[in-house]
Amino acid sequence: MVWNLKQRRSTGLRDISGLLNADFSAFQLRVLRIGDSVTVHIVNLSYAGAGTGTLSVMLLPAGLRPPATAAGYTTRGQSSLVTSSGVVQVVNPGPSVASVTFSYLTLDPFPSTLPGVSA
Repeated sequence: MVWNLKQRRSTGLRDISGLLNADFSAFQLRVLRIGDSVTVHIVNLSYAGAGTGTLSVMLLPAGLRPPATAAGYTTRGQSSLVTSSGVVQVVNPGPSVASVTFSYLTLDPFPSTLPGVSA
């Protein structure tokens, strides 16, 4: 019974766009945790600066972080990642990154406070 309850525990879909670092904006920034599975989805991420190097987009709160770095690519081919400390990064974003989705299992306890607002 405990296993079933743990697997069904969910944050619900959350809008966490308020966690974006100052020079970034996004049309949509959502996170969902169901059991130990986390999905972070960013749509139309834009950067106001020059956009060279590895830039930190945001910091995910505890309860939503991967146990090791989760790597991926944006829809425009830029390398992107989420570190085990929850830092979401994009390499050489330029003015627009388009979209990126990360899905991973977490070892973090379920968050005691839900991040952002219900989406």
